[in-house]
Amino acid sequence: MIGTTFIGPWWPFQFLLNYLLFRTINYWICRLLGYHATGTSLIASFTQQRGNAKTTGGRWPQFIRTTTDYKRLYQSQASGLQFIFQLGFIILLPTYAYWAYRWTLFLPGLFGPSKLIFQIIVMAVIGYFLCQAYYRLFPRLFNLKTILVEHGQPIFAHQHTKISQQPSGRGNAQTGGSKFYTTGRVVVQAPDEKE
Repeated sequence: MIGTTFIGPWWPFQFLLNYLLFRTINYWICRLLGYHATGTSLIASFTQQRGNAKTTGGRWPQFIRTTTDYKRLYQSQASGLQFIFQLGFIILLPTYAYWAYRWTLFLPGLFGPSKLIFQIIVMAVIGYFLCQAYYRLFPRLFNLKTILVEHGQPIFAHQHTKISQQPSGRGNAQTGGSKFYTTGRVVVQAPDEKE
């Protein structure tokens, strides 16, 4: 049929799989170059000013130079379980998106663009809560604690690992809070960020 477009059920799976895989690889390359992503609170945004109106064009993670304090904390991570966490996340989220899109194809009463918008909203809301459940259950299952957060992604260490938290004012690793994690940890902040 000419003029009719059909979005295949594989598009959410392919998009999320590629995005998460390349994001993980890019963060690894940045770490090799001596930089790391900041915590959840810092996001570089591109804004444009026209008269009195200010528009935001995009938001990207902010990378800062890795300090020795941060490197010491990062080296105490549970490397094998961190890899399993990332791999599980890269597999879980796209698989959920594929099946959620397939199941929402059978919703009655909606057609065309309105159905697609509804599908995306349903997938996003349920996917958000699925991710939060994964973030909370994984450390409990393997008895881990969150020591760092890089752009919303936790970095885990074993519970028995002793990590001395430095006094504030040294380097860029400071204790901080997050709405996603309840364990004690360090959140990386830029030196010029105000609390």
